[in-house]
Amino acid sequence: MESDVLTAACPDIGSFSLDALRRSGKSAHFKLLTTRFTPSPGWRPPSTRQGKQGRRCPTAFLDATKHPHLAYSVGTDGLFCVPCTLMRTDQVTLAGLPLRDWSNAAKVVQAHYNTAPHKTAVKGAVNLQQVHLKQQQSVLDRQTAADNRQKQIRKEAMNSICDNILYLARQGLAIRGDEDAKSNFSNLLELQRKHDKSLDEHLKTAGDNATGKSHRIQNEIIQLLGGQAGTEIISRVKKAKWFSLLADESADISKVEQVALIFRYIRETLEGIEVREDFIKFASTTSSKGEALTQLILDNLVAFGLDLDNMIGQGYDGGSNMSGKYSGVQARISSQHPRAQYVHCRTHNLNRAIIQACKVVPIRNMYNILEKVLFFLTVSPKRNAIYLSFTDGKCKLRKFSPTRWSDHSEQTGTFIEQTSPICDTITVIRDDDDSKVAGDATSYFYSIQSWDFIICLHIAYDLMSHLNPVSVALQAEGMDLVRTAERCNDIIKFMQSKRDDAETTFSPIFEKATTYANDHYEVLPSKPRTTGRQTQRANAPAETPEEYWRRNAYIPFLDHLITELRDRMVLALPRLKAEYLMPHRIQDLEPKIWDEIKAEYSGLCPSPSSLDAELEMWVDDLDTGRKKPTDLSCCVADTKFLPNLNTIFRVLLTMPVTTSTCERSFSTLRRIKDWLRNRMTDERLTSLSLLYIHKDIHVSTKQCVEDLDNGKRRIL
Repeated sequence: MESDVLTAACPDIGSFSLDALRRSGKSAHFKLLTTRFTPSPGWRPPSTRQGKQGRRCPTAFLDATKHPHLAYSVGTDGLFCVPCTLMRTDQVTLAGLPLRDWSNAAKVVQAHYNTAPHKTAVKGAVNLQQVHLKQQQSVLDRQTAADNRQKQIRKEAMNSICDNILYLARQGLAIRGDEDAKSNFSNLLELQRKHDKSLDEHLKTAGDNATGKSHRIQNEIIQLLGGQAGTEIISRVKKAKWFSLLADESADISKVEQVALIFRYIRETLEGIEVREDFIKFASTTSSKGEALTQLILDNLVAFGLDLDNMIGQGYDGGSNMSGKYSGVQARISSQHPRAQYVHCRTHNLNRAIIQACKVVPIRNMYNILEKVLFFLTVSPKRNAIYLSFTDGKCKLRKFSPTRWSDHSEQTGTFIEQTSPICDTITVIRDDDDSKVAGDATSYFYSIQSWDFIICLHIAYDLMSHLNPVSVALQAEGMDLVRTAERCNDIIKFMQSKRDDAETTFSPIFEKATTYANDHYEVLPSKPRTTGRQTQRANAPAETPEEYWRRNAYIPFLDHLITELRDRMVLALPRLKAEYLMPHRIQDLEPKIWDEIKAEYSGLCPSPSSLDAELEMWVDDLDTGRKKPTDLSCCVADTKFLPNLNTIFRVLLTMPVTTSTCERSFSTLRRIKDWLRNRMTDERLTSLSLLYIHKDIHVSTKQCVEDLDNGKRRIL
């Protein structure tokens, strides 16, 4: 039907059935509306007997300017109203039925023009012509455009909602509250909708179940945003190939044991080689046994899609369940993946070395007194306020950290500098109404004035102040085993030099202590009474106080420090011998050491047979007089065309040093999962932690909205 209309030069509307006309397409309707029968000059309509006279169609009805909606059908010798015939659903004269009553035609046509159905049909016909001529959109197109506009509004609104959640997560702020109306998320949306028209319109028009503010949608958005950060980290690890695993465990606020998983790997950037230690997940566990933790770690590594043959290092603390030689996590993983060699956390070893060294009796007694005094002054707001009143609030006291002994030097130095305010504070507290508090203050007042305390305080401060920078340096992400070994050897040599010349190095310490005691307490140097039968304290013979304290405190403390540092900080790791390939050590490379290096790294190198040739090229390159690389990162960058040596340097640089990044992740754990958010799920906790820790990783809220719409529920 439609093709017949379109192919006809002047289609006759009366020659088609009504149903076929109304079912024909828009193009056929347009042609019928715009094409009329135009009589030739001299043509007259046929005469039809109506009553006693013959009647014919008045020629006035054939004038398209006067009657634009009428069309004459030659086949039926009748008039049709084209808009009504095409648009109406009923069948009456002029609308589907031809008008042949020529004697009353004028009255019928005029009455038809005044009917409401005719006017509606004319409007529809005009719209159809405008749509066909692209002067106006069709109803469907207008509806589609409206739907697209609403979809765009919802999309922009969901982007704003995702932006708000991302902002709160990046800042470590709570998203929900006791009541939704009082939550950070809701209040931030209310603030933003004042300046965001799309968000405001969406929140006004969307149903209660389609605003995108529900807790379930929030969780999905958080997981999608956090998933983007996690996916980026995994892709970086895969691109780096070699990686080390760092892990540690700690209980969260709801008494759930959480295992922090960290990846150490190398990332190449425009600025050069970057060593990364990136948090990837908090995995909860109900068992802290080595077997359970091993399975937990391996299951997660497999879920990440990593090749475990590329795991070349493990880094844990000293807990027996993690570092146990036979049934610890490191032993179990090493048995399955021999390339993953275990490195005990260097900062934990340093801490243990200091703890053991501080068991020298005079030093131990001094630290016990100092710890009690600092705790006594800081635990009470009232006593702390008294102390701050003497210092104008400029220098605060801190109690000892129970885990970071290397940090004790800072509190020791503060105590020495703030002795006068501390003594004034204790003097005031001695008059307190509480007899116990006053008694403790009196006891501490006389304890800190004793010469034993003063000289040991200065001895510990002098030696420990050299260890704190080492501890801080070891906690840097970019620290590697070579620089760690160099730092430890340097501090051991430094301590040994002080020990070898103890008389000279102790003299300035003794003089400072003497001046300090005289200025603050008017106390003179002294030494305890010695007898031949003493066994419970240091009793080396000495003629003077300086000699006594040098022999019985300074030298024993130094000896313990040197011994502990050598036993705990000097790492006997076969892979570490690759440091002899670095420019500043290569002159010490012997054939035996080179054979050991090849034996250790052959299984990791892409072409072990070329190792000797690459070594010759590396040595020749270093002898050219150009600027030599100074650290492992530079060695990795300079050996790009020596694949075997490049692999050796990459593996050595990827080996773990400390688990400080795990400890930092626990700080995030306590900040995010606090008393007010203690029922947080593991997925939400991990996602929020990823977003908070990795602020440098770009996360796309637009991608999040698309992923959300492509998921189980369509929000757009």
